[in-house]
Amino acid sequence: IGGGFRATSLVTATPTTAGRSILLGFTFESFSNPQQAFVSILQGSGSHTYANDTIQISKLNAVGQSHVFPEHSIVEWKSNDGKPVEGILIGAKLPVAENSTAESKARPLIVFTHCGPAMAELQTFIGVGSVCAKFPLATWAEQGYTIITPNYRGSSGYGPKARRSDYHDWGGNDYNDVLTSVTFLASKGLAKKDQVIHVGWSYGGYMSALVLTRAKTTHDIDLKAVVTGGTLSDLISHAGTTDITKIDRSWAGGYFWDSPELQQLMIERSGMYHIKNATAPTLMLHGIDDPRMPISQAFQLHYALQARGVTSRFVTFPTSGHIPSNPNQIKAVWDESLMWTKTHFPPQ
Repeated sequence: IGGGFRATSLVTATPTTAGRSILLGFTFESFSNPQQAFVSILQGSGSHTYANDTIQISKLNAVGQSHVFPEHSIVEWKSNDGKPVEGILIGAKLPVAENSTAESKARPLIVFTHCGPAMAELQTFIGVGSVCAKFPLATWAEQGYTIITPNYRGSSGYGPKARRSDYHDWGGNDYNDVLTSVTFLASKGLAKKDQVIHVGWSYGGYMSALVLTRAKTTHDIDLKAVVTGGTLSDLISHAGTTDITKIDRSWAGGYFWDSPELQQLMIERSGMYHIKNATAPTLMLHGIDDPRMPISQAFQLHYALQARGVTSRFVTFPTSGHIPSNPNQIKAVWDESLMWTKTHFPPQ
């Protein structure tokens, strides 16, 4: 109810004219059904409160309502340290038997890492795209890709302890949470470790830079392409240039100048310092006026890739901040992303 992280989500309660019950107005959506408005009467009191006479009062997005979207399911796997990770699997289904595989069903895999880290990929309406930047996950699945969306440690919705479990560990176990999804799906015959694309925006863009430069070394994963937006490639230069000036104290307990150990940690966890390992064609999308991840973060990654002869494309959005909100720019994100994956690793 309320649509998770949708900016238009609303839940409103007000007494009825008679004053004996509460009129509840809310929005509701599901993976395959667009957001709609409802009203309901709340009756009773305390733990005995219940909804009665729920009525749908909007009929928006008839095209989305009638469309048949790809199958999806919630899946769980173990990270490097054995902790469980949850995500949404789109366009494929796990084998029924615990130890069985489905090699014939392996399709190109797109790993989408959500922004945040204090966000999560939910079962909200897939027709409007992913959380943050609204990447076209459904379209990719319909084209023949399998999609996995890990809710890595630090994601919202799993309790305070889980939310803070990435403290002093950006690019560490959360990175492992993301890439072990590939290992897990490969073990089930639904993916191959040399047929992977990574997509992300904001913190997902930070993860894109890390995956681009470290996935082969740490998890023996060969990337076919990367699509990254609002990229964070260097934790060192990020300090002092971002509008969230205390973010380093929030996750790392200090700044890189506070200790040699902290400086080394940030270097190790920044994609820029592993750029010699990058080989995958990389599409970068960035708002020119981004205050959160300044555009210099993408410039330096693009420059390094160009200098090393790695195929890359850098698309900027005038007047856009951290995440595009202009409909034409959102369409450009879709068009550029779909063309990039089709060009560099088309579905079989």
